[in-house]
Amino acid sequence: MAKEHLTEARKQQLEELCNNLHRHNFYTILVVEADADRPTIRKAYFALSKLCHPDNYVDKDMGRYLSYMEKIFQACSKAYDVLGNANKRQRYDAYLEKKKDTANYATNVLQQEADLSKALEAAAKKRAEASQVQDPQGPPPVQVPEQPPGPTSPSPPPADSKPVSSAPPAASPRARTHQDAETRKRHDSRRRSWTRDSAKRRLLGTVGTAPARMNEQKGRSWVTEARKAQEEGETLSAINALRMAIDVDPGNEEAKKLLEEVMSTASGELGQRYYEMARSELEFGEMNPAIVSIEKAVNLCPETPAYLALAANVLLKSDGDLHKAYDYAQRAAVKETRSASHQLLLGKILMKAGLQARARGALGKAVELDPKLKEARSLLSSL
Repeated sequence: MAKEHLTEARKQQLEELCNNLHRHNFYTILVVEADADRPTIRKAYFALSKLCHPDNYVDKDMGRYLSYMEKIFQACSKAYDVLGNANKRQRYDAYLEKKKDTANYATNVLQQEADLSKALEAAAKKRAEASQVQDPQGPPPVQVPEQPPGPTSPSPPPADSKPVSSAPPAASPRARTHQDAETRKRHDSRRRSWTRDSAKRRLLGTVGTAPARMNEQKGRSWVTEARKAQEEGETLSAINALRMAIDVDPGNEEAKKLLEEVMSTASGELGQRYYEMARSELEFGEMNPAIVSIEKAVNLCPETPAYLALAANVLLKSDGDLHKAYDYAQRAAVKETRSASHQLLLGKILMKAGLQARARGALGKAVELDPKLKEARSLLSSL
């Protein structure tokens, strides 16, 4: 087979593929469809192998492109090993489906959290505005019902006055018109003031007790829906129902308390999903994605020993941060003091860090907890 030159176009192709390997799954690395048969996968593998094999080029000095080829070749070999095996491919397909489902679940939880934050902020603002309802032109006049003036004792008439008729004196048409205009003006002013204040209160949902009772009733109804969804394991539906409860009734303490429980459940479920993803990624040799997944699980559930131990193990195997790995392993060991595997993990991390004396202590404790733990005994005898 004739060799070719490493052209500029080929260099760019190798660099882009290498830099974006973390964005690819095994199917996209080989550029095949998810339902591709084995012969198609095999053909794609050999085509990519030829692209990234240094023996296929006449150039002697390929610089950094040689390392690009090595990384791509490792990735496509791993992809072919999994997709070319029916059992491995079935497990890998299940992992991809789980990864997609987890991403959707995480997006929904984060969106619900954002919506809840907005709802709580709006509720707080609404309460503040309702407690300070004021008209821009000043406070509305006091609503005092019109009452006729009470009877007063008549003054005695002057001695030289003429007898007064018992009939009321007829007011002149001009005086009555003036009096009626003043009364109408006063009544119109009060009515406009009340209308403005009433409209503002309706806007804030604070007119009378009937709307408040209706909102409380709606809030209780949404809380009932949330509890039902919680019992059925529909965490996202429960969160959404509680968001509606708080939206219509911001003072619903039952909804807020239940919300804390449901959000804790959501964090636990999401942490479990990331943990399972990390285990699958380790199975398929996807070390970097495994680190990302397990650290997400630890951030969500920082007190779960299994997550802490796996995070420490992944960092140890990937030559990652040993200080962080030791911290994870130590926290797991504190949570489960009778676990020999946690002590073994601590010993392995300390050995890799060059702290042989401390590693001997951890491995000795692992053997003490489980005398049948062969790996701990073997490592301890090598120190």
